[in-house]
Amino acid sequence: MIRGRLPFFLKLVALLGVGCLLINHFAPSNTSPFHTLSQAISSKSATLAGQEIPKKVWQTWHTSAILLDDEERERARTWQEKNPHYRYELLTDHGAESYVRDHFAADPLIRDTFLNLTDKILRADLMRYLVLAAEGGVYADLDVVCQEPIDTWIPSAFQGKAGVVLGVESDRLPVENDANLYYDYRKYIWGINNWTFMCKPDHPFMRFVAESVARNLLEMARKQYRTLATMKLSYKEVIDSTGPRAFTDALFAYASRVTGKKFTHKDATMLEEPKLIDDILILPIRAMSTAEAERKGVEGAHSQNWPAVVFHWSVGSWKSNHFQRPEDKAAAEAEANARVEDIPAVDNDPAVDENPTAGEVKAAEAIPAAEIFPPIEENRALEVDQAVEAVQALDGTQAVEGDQIVEAEVHVEGNPPFEGNPSVQDSPPIQENPLIEGNSPVQGNPPIEGNSPVEGDPPVVADLSAQ
Repeated sequence: MIRGRLPFFLKLVALLGVGCLLINHFAPSNTSPFHTLSQAISSKSATLAGQEIPKKVWQTWHTSAILLDDEERERARTWQEKNPHYRYELLTDHGAESYVRDHFAADPLIRDTFLNLTDKILRADLMRYLVLAAEGGVYADLDVVCQEPIDTWIPSAFQGKAGVVLGVESDRLPVENDANLYYDYRKYIWGINNWTFMCKPDHPFMRFVAESVARNLLEMARKQYRTLATMKLSYKEVIDSTGPRAFTDALFAYASRVTGKKFTHKDATMLEEPKLIDDILILPIRAMSTAEAERKGVEGAHSQNWPAVVFHWSVGSWKSNHFQRPEDKAAAEAEANARVEDIPAVDNDPAVDENPTAGEVKAAEAIPAAEIFPPIEENRALEVDQAVEAVQALDGTQAVEGDQIVEAEVHVEGNPPFEGNPSVQDSPPIQENPLIEGNSPVQGNPPIEGNSPVEGDPPVVADLSAQ
């Protein structure tokens, strides 16, 4: 019996062996200095001993500083003015590629993931984690203004203890729009921002964030059966894979490991003062998310007595390129509508007895009025439209005369009948008029010969075509 099953057994062993070889070949390299969270944490004490957070500000953008527009340049200048003794560096797209090749040559997971990305926001998100993982310092988005010197951000009670400094972005119960914006609809919204943060160089938390984000991106590509270069992410997928949600998830995982117990938003909610988790200092919401802290009528954190060290303008130009789902677009529209509540609505029903300008007509009807509506002195197009509708609504015998509906004894105020029009009795029945067979008068039938307009009035055809 054993001899009969031996060939099958050998085949199974061979198959398993080939599978192991393939997995070992295609699995990410284990040479990364922060391949696992455990390795990252175990290396912390030796790596960070005696180090301080470098006095350096990092920002990234598509172009060099000389090509920034006036607003971008003014916001960037605040970092240098408030922190004159800090080194400032703006890393461009081209410079970012060189940076990754130089600093992460021994880490193919990080290096290859970044270099194969083509989506600018995904690159920008990953890059901010990489520069601080490698060299430390302060990172800030280009739409963030520095309001207080960086040296004042860490209170004296935490000086020398903080290896990472983060700021709360959201800390509140959901509001109406959150059902669209966060369409997993969490019962409580808490997270840290990724537009401004700081840390020591080679800190295991920031290296763990970088690796987590790289793996998130690979998983997104796998789910779409695409490459990193060709995958398309929605707004929410960007937030979840590389943005604030990914940053927050990495904090939860890291803090849970270093503290030995599960860390959730409940451990850092409603902060009125900074909180230290291991060596990660979390600042209250007002420090870096002023708009959220000042929300009215929302049950959540406000930290009224804590200073705002930065202000985030939330330019978010990348968002319009990542609305692939209806709920994403609905969230963006709801957010935009909330910001323009005070703008009066356009009057789409201008008074008939006023002469609208070309601009007003264009705004009200979205039609280039200058070409379509010629100037009319006495009988304007809108008056003719109303006259036709009023006549059609009456019961009685109607006839068509040259492209104009005529009703006996019915006259519209302000729109007298044209002189020289033949009487109603002389009009042929509608079904016998070949000029209008199968056509509506508004489609531009030529005027009946002999029915020339009164001098000074525009042709009737021009009036009717304006409908």
